[in-house]
Amino acid sequence: MNKNQISWILLLLLIGIFSCRTVKDLDRTVTIYRKPEKVIGLTISNNLKFKTATLKANVTIYNGKHKTSFKANIRMHKDSIIWSSLSILGIAGAKTLMTRDSIKVVNYKDRNYVSESYVMLQEYLNSNILTLENLQKLMLGDWIYITEFDKYRMKYNDENYIVSTMSERRLEKNWMEKKIDRLEKKFEKQEEKDADKALQTYEKKQERKPRKYEGLALEILIDAFDLKVKRIYVKDYYFNSELITEYSKFKEVNNIAFPHFVSITTKGKRQLIIEIEYYKITLDQEISTPFTIPKRYERVRL
Repeated sequence: MNKNQISWILLLLLIGIFSCRTVKDLDRTVTIYRKPEKVIGLTISNNLKFKTATLKANVTIYNGKHKTSFKANIRMHKDSIIWSSLSILGIAGAKTLMTRDSIKVVNYKDRNYVSESYVMLQEYLNSNILTLENLQKLMLGDWIYITEFDKYRMKYNDENYIVSTMSERRLEKNWMEKKIDRLEKKFEKQEEKDADKALQTYEKKQERKPRKYEGLALEILIDAFDLKVKRIYVKDYYFNSELITEYSKFKEVNNIAFPHFVSITTKGKRQLIIEIEYYKITLDQEISTPFTIPKRYERVRL
């Protein structure tokens, strides 16, 4: 092999190496959008599309005192039903059936059941955003609509979009609580001089509080490459609670990046951490959701 042939081989190898690097870099090339509406629209288009879904998962629930782990067979009709069968060490432990207006749970171990309106579940979890449709989206890593906001803020940061309804300063601090504290201190100070006037001033300012901060604040972290939700943070001022959902271990399902690990944390009156690790997902096959409450089982309340 002469020097010319060796030179050509080396050149081809170098071209191949750099070509591979270029392709790899291009795979992570992102388009920087400036309008949050564009990013939101593209993210919604990457929501998982299905009529029915069957998901098998390992689930762990921690309530601050006790940790429970079990296997779950979850079946969904989009926007209408979430059914699950839960087992520990292969032994049936419980079944659940959620619809748009009710939740039912049969506990085979303790021979009792829960049957409540969906409103009661929202009260129990201190969050009125957890409609059945939103709960499905939280479990699947999809963009959720919580309420209609007039304006979204957005910034691009380290290959992620951060879309929010409030400025970072107000999200990071308990802005509403501090505003109310200031009002109350001012009221107490003015009350020493003129109690009636102080009360009138306080009531007027209470009425003028910005509505969108009285209700909900939302911040969503979106991967700029595949436009999938990576983290959802919701501050609920009505319940004084927080909901944080994080997604990881993305794998392709029906040409969509799908998170195989979901962590849901609630903070407020009740502290809960729910971790879901999916290991099998089947879409758009015929499913059944059998659910009966055995006779003589005792009803318990949430």
